Formats: sequence, C-alpha cells, structure tokens
Amino acid sequence: PLSKRQEENEEEMVENSGIQKLLANCNTTTKPCSHASDLTQLGYALKVAPTLTEVFSDNEMLLERVDEQTIMVFIDLIKNTGREARYVDFLVTLCRANGKAVRPNQWKVCDLLVKARPELLVPLSLETVGGREVVMVRGDKRYFPKLAEPMPLCQWLDTTDKVLKEYFERVLFLYGLLVAGRNLKNTPVVRELLPYPLLLH
Repeated sequence: PLSKRQEENEEEMVENSGIQKLLANCNTTTKPCSHASDLTQLGYALKVAPTLTEVFSDNEMLLERVDEQTIMVFIDLIKNTGREARYVDFLVTLCRANGKAVRPNQWKVCDLLVKARPELLVPLSLETVGGREVVMVRGDKRYFPKLAEPMPLCQWLDTTDKVLKEYFERVLFLYGLLVAGRNLKNTPVVRELLPYPLLLH
C-alpha cells in the first residue's frame, strides 16, 4: 500500500496535470475555452479556482471566449462544494478587464447566478424593528442554515464563520461589477438583492 505522502504526491500530480491541460486548451492561439468537462474534473482541487482566476485576469482574449458552461461549473461548485470566496473571485474576474466592464460576461453571470440561482445569495433589506431601521439579511436555509428566519445583518456576521463572511463580502463586490459601466440590463436585478435605500443607510 502507498504511504500517505505517496498518495498526496499522486493527487498533486493529477491536479497539476489537469491544470496544465486546461491552460493549454485556454491558450489564446487555440480554440475558445469551453472545456466544462475539464473544469468539472478539476472542481475538487483546492487550487483550481485561484489558478484560473489568475489565468483569466485582465486577459481580454480569454474573457471574450468564456461560455455559459464554464460559468456554470463555478456556480455548481458554490452550490455543491460550499459557499466560498474563491469561486466568486473567478466570476468577479470574468466581469472586468483592465478596469473596463466585460458586458457579455456581466450578463451571463447575472442570468446564471443572480436570476437562476438566487438561493445561493443572501439578499439584504432595510426594515423597521423596534422603532429603528435595521439592515436585515435572509437566505435559503439549505445553504445558510442560520438564516431560516431573517435576522439583523450585524448579528448574522457576528455569529457566522469566517469562510461564509468572506463569501458574503465577495458577493457584494460581484454585485458592483455586474452593474459597472452603466449596465442598465443588470441594474434592476441587482437592486432586488441590494435595494437603493439600504445603500444610503
């Protein structure tokens, strides 16, 4: 039988091989990057999301070739693996290049995540509680167990774990990028999760 260290080395070799294959497929001199099957194979690996985020960052040629299947792989990772900031970071990277909005990717991420998978997000609202305005947060209890009932945002942040707080913060940042560059198509959708009066609170 293999020792624990040998098993770890084999897993690392498989991961690195998969990453190298994906990067080769995503080379700007080859066909468009639409290899969802390769991404799915890599979904379990801890370093895949950060690696791909760096590869796609500010690479306008690659960003123009992203298809819905690739985006769905990362949304499925959020759903099935866990609410983690590293998966959101990849979606963030798709929405801008060199300080400019990548409009087609903004629309795709908004359609596939915000519209089609709202249960993976935590909408905010401004409500009157005990005579004062309070920022409230709610969520699907399947993915956010503590939010079976709406609760004050400050209370939720004080009692939730670091990983989930980082996810929440990155999702808020993603909202901003989805409407960057006066994206009037996405603005009404994002506003449902982040109402304007709340921003003035």
